Amino acid sequence: MKAPHRQALSGFTLVELLVVVAVIVVLSSAAGPAFNSILANRGVDSGIANVADFLEMARNEAMTRQTYVWVGLSGTSTYGALGLEMAAAFSTDTSGSYNNLVGSSSNVRPFTKVLQVQNVAFSQWNSLKQATRNQWNSGNAPYPTDVCGSQPSGNVSFTVGGTQFNSAAIPFLTFTPQGEVILSGTAGPQTGYGGFYDIGLRQAHGSVAPPAGSTLVNDAAIVIDGATGATSVVQLH
Repeated sequence: MKAPHRQALSGFTLVELLVVVAVIVVLSSAAGPAFNSILANRGVDSGIANVADFLEMARNEAMTRQTYVWVGLSGTSTYGALGLEMAAAFSTDTSGSYNNLVGSSSNVRPFTKVLQVQNVAFSQWNSLKQATRNQWNSGNAPYPTDVCGSQPSGNVSFTVGGTQFNSAAIPFLTFTPQGEVILSGTAGPQTGYGGFYDIGLRQAHGSVAPPAGSTLVNDAAIVIDGATGATSVVQLH
């Protein structure tokens, strides 16, 4: 009886497998930087959107509660990665001054968690790309004032989740009961608001922020109208 015929099995040789592995390594090396760049760009995009939403929420709280709301902004470097943190608090006695007398409780009460945005760095207006700044349609208005490059003033302090926000050390925005914005830690009925303010961000890779104004860097800014508290995003699409 004749034995059944067995079809020869074909497969990859060792050389062919080594060639495939080498191609995969080359493709991975080429795709890595591009993928990291996409993530960094998304970091700026999501960061700008989150900050804008946070400011709009703070403005609405000030107008709804008919009191002053403070927003503190701080640059961070957590686990070697650049980023920023934000938190907001309101005045429980409707005054725009910090009251923390010995033996009494503070009139400043936080009402948010800490907003954390990673892989971004603060950027002053003049450090943004010219192409980005060209998106600003301010008519005859002057360029906005940098929030993060301003000299801290006033004396407002509050702690959220172990993180302290103090207007004597970091930039603060104050929203009035009318929704106006003041670049200061303290405010009152006679305190005037400015024209426009901006919070600029640019992408960062770990603990390194690329040179300011570089055409290869994704950047953007939030411009705040001091008279109304309304925000607009300035970004090159």
